[in-house]
Amino acid sequence: MMGRKQTPTPPSEGERDRSALRSAVDAGVRAAGARRLRAVLINAAILTVALAGFAVAQNSDDGSARSAVSRSAGDPVELGRRNPGGGASVGSETAIVANAGNDQLALRLTNNANGGRANSSTCTNDGTQPTDGCHVYVNKGKGTVASFRSAGSGVAPFAVRNTNDGMVSSLNSQYVNNNQVACPQGTQLVGGFCFETALRQNNTQVQYDAAFNECLGDGRRLPSNGEAALIGKTLNNDPAQYGSGNWSDDTGISATGQTGSIVLPTGFHVQIARTDAVQFRCVTSPISPKPATPAATP
Repeated sequence: MMGRKQTPTPPSEGERDRSALRSAVDAGVRAAGARRLRAVLINAAILTVALAGFAVAQNSDDGSARSAVSRSAGDPVELGRRNPGGGASVGSETAIVANAGNDQLALRLTNNANGGRANSSTCTNDGTQPTDGCHVYVNKGKGTVASFRSAGSGVAPFAVRNTNDGMVSSLNSQYVNNNQVACPQGTQLVGGFCFETALRQNNTQVQYDAAFNECLGDGRRLPSNGEAALIGKTLNNDPAQYGSGNWSDDTGISATGQTGSIVLPTGFHVQIARTDAVQFRCVTSPISPKPATPAATP
């Protein structure tokens, strides 16, 4: 049995209207010509270039991603973010410059939170010169004024220019009120005084007056009986270190004339004639005037 031929369904009135509208739009576009099409393409290109300047930045400090303009040297500092955003290095410095007199601030770093840091700087520079400091303060024409350094053993972490010789009262430092607090080289501190660790005169024996005057000539003195006994105790009462006996500054007088006191390694002391010959060492104070400041290098 042969199938019945299907009769096409005529388009509805709405479809006819839409088809007519499309034909009219196509005709309008063709009529606009190449000039309008070129303008459309140029606008699209400009938009593409503008959008290319935007990128998803690296994660911010809190771990969240954000969209921002790509950052480079010369851009304004972005508050609340790392500048640059992720560990990249910038070859030029960021300068904050003020042209103002006294009582004006170029920069103020403030943190009112308990335990908060107003400023935190990281520095891996391990140079030992003042100019290598992590923080270096410079006056125009005068060079480095002060420098904080992350240096190794034997290098002071804070250096001040040697021409800054003004006194800072009660400073916890090697110098207090312009005096040096330290035993001189070749001496040892005990009981608040410094004693010479080696005997004078190459361990030979000298008369009292010669020993007294030699110490005096070097700005030092003979020890007292008690100080000499304390020296012997510090040296473990060892005659090889202390000597067979040391002159002290204690003197007396006998029927035959003036006497001087000698102190044995054990601390026992006796009076003998000052013309006798005995070993000796000098003592001094741990407080001495600060050495003269070297002339500044131009």
